Amino acid sequence: MARRCYCWLSTKIQVLNYLNLRFRFVRELLHSDVEIESQKGIKNYSVENYSQCTKMLFQADPYGLENSIFLKNGRDQDIQHYLSDLKKLLSYIPEDCPIYILVIPHCIQINTKYRDRMLQLGAQLEFPDNLFEINFPFYRELQSAFNKKHLHFINSLPHLQQQALLNILYYENDPHLNTPGHRVLGQHMVKILQATGKYQ
Repeated sequence: MARRCYCWLSTKIQVLNYLNLRFRFVRELLHSDVEIESQKGIKNYSVENYSQCTKMLFQADPYGLENSIFLKNGRDQDIQHYLSDLKKLLSYIPEDCPIYILVIPHCIQINTKYRDRMLQLGAQLEFPDNLFEINFPFYRELQSAFNKKHLHFINSLPHLQQQALLNILYYENDPHLNTPGHRVLGQHMVKILQATGKYQ
């Protein structure tokens, strides 16, 4: 129960999320399963081999992932706190400095393969067919919250959806981008920045 609560809270509280990423021993103290690189290297997907943290998150809050994407059932309030913190952070950056914020989708938004896998892992979905919408509520809220000419939000969802037809961009047993996925996303970012004429 302690592991499950910590894993769920780490998605809500940024400090815990930072500790979760930077100090692996914090999870070990709570007897959490350590996500090792060998697990990510398993080539064949299976429910048994999939990230234990992901499965525990779905057990704690089966609708949590969909709620985050569509900003419903309390997540509409959560994002207001996030936006407030983001606005404060951006206020320290001079307006003559271009800012690019890259929005990376969850794999469940890419195609039916990943959506069906998340369902197998315990996710519950009220609107399964709406997950692939390009202009999804989380991204719309980010865009509408700011009116700064030097601030640019980049929605990587359409590019990753297209590239997923040709490449495997996410780990088979972990919801994060794999090496080819990072490469594809990096190349996409380079093209966007080069197109501005300010970066070569």
